[in-house]
Amino acid sequence: MLKRSSRLRAGEVAVVVRQGKALRARFLSAKILNHGSATIRAAAVVPKSVAKTAVARNRMRRALYRAFATHIPSSAKGFDIVFFLRTLPSDTTLIAQDVETILHLLPRS
Repeated sequence: MLKRSSRLRAGEVAVVVRQGKALRARFLSAKILNHGSATIRAAAVVPKSVAKTAVARNRMRRALYRAFATHIPSSAKGFDIVFFLRTLPSDTTLIAQDVETILHLLPRS
């Protein structure tokens, strides 16, 4: 699981969704917002339309957080990112590939 200091709270997620720039990958879409801090934080949203049961949604959310934690770029600091799972992949490694793709699209400092 991602450290609490690296996760966004509900109010912060709403701000990123309203003001952020959209990025897309095969299974994920993301909203990013530059907040100017020295940290990079994230949130994962898995809607009921993608995974019907809470168990499945939580499993996908944990896979998103795990992929984000392993692919955090060291040069891209100061971003808030909200990941949205658009479709259910056949394997969680596909989620990791999409997270890596989106993180490579972030502007470097």
